[in-house]
Amino acid sequence: MPTVPSDIFAAERRRMKSMSRTVSSALVLATLLAMPMREAVGANLTGAFDAVPSGMTMDNGMSFSGAGYSISRGFNSDTVTLTAPQAIITWTASTGAQGANGGSGTIDIMPSGGTATFQGSSEFTVLNRLMPGADMTRGVSLNGHVVSQVNGASGGNVWFYSPGGILIGSSANFDVGGMLLTAADISPSGIDLDGNGDVVGIHTGVAAAGTTVQVDSGASINTSDYFGILAPRIVQSGTVNADGSVAYIAASQVDLASETDLFSISIPTGMGTDVADALTHSGTTRAHVDGTGNAGISHAIYAVAVPKNTAITMLLGGTMEFQVANGAQITNQGIVLSAGRNT
Repeated sequence: MPTVPSDIFAAERRRMKSMSRTVSSALVLATLLAMPMREAVGANLTGAFDAVPSGMTMDNGMSFSGAGYSISRGFNSDTVTLTAPQAIITWTASTGAQGANGGSGTIDIMPSGGTATFQGSSEFTVLNRLMPGADMTRGVSLNGHVVSQVNGASGGNVWFYSPGGILIGSSANFDVGGMLLTAADISPSGIDLDGNGDVVGIHTGVAAAGTTVQVDSGASINTSDYFGILAPRIVQSGTVNADGSVAYIAASQVDLASETDLFSISIPTGMGTDVADALTHSGTTRAHVDGTGNAGISHAIYAVAVPKNTAITMLLGGTMEFQVANGAQITNQGIVLSAGRNT
């Protein structure tokens, strides 16, 4: 005789409970899939740069490693530790950064509020190649805080290159040793080293026609050594305080050498700029000369624009000046303006 269950609805309740769990699991999965990419991958894209350093091995969700350097990634921060005198890091803008603003215009590759720290136990030069992704003609913007240190004090050289140009936004604040912003690429073979392995010269590639490096009003750039911009078009509306020489070079290709505290600048034939308003300066550029460690120092501020095919203009306003401290005796300091010849 068949047994009658004590609860004739038990099987149905078990089936419904199982269905509820299945539906709940599906809803959770759908919610996770719908989350923005930056949230979904967690720490991998929450650094100072909204970009992924390519050509590296990811050790875990918070760090990357490469030859001669490592990157520790935190919330809105990237700490790059250099263990070699020179390094090249290629950062590719995240899909989220590329897709913002309808996938057009300048890519905010370093949003405001982030801090990137470059550090080492000895002097270093690091070239950061900022790649916009699918459309290589798009410019990138840096809007956060960049710091470089050697043994805890200002030092090291931080360079930024992007093929579509660079915008230093109004919220940007840089405190570094030496700095170079360029729209012309620099390959390892284009870097000259001295006997100690220090960089003493560069030979750039050819920048795309019309590319711009621009420093917006409100941006602050402070260097304990040199500062330079290389691009077919330069707009400097921010504040630059340098403890070394400063060079604004409007051209498509540049050969640049360091001679003590000064620069030797050469533009290869036919590699000038075809932008009419090649160099505009409306901000402040100030070169500091401190005689504490060296009584005779040579510093200069260079504004160079070499025409390629048509006439060009340099509009130099704002402030360009030298600030002398501690009784320094200045030799060969000055502001060098050049249009159509090398310096």
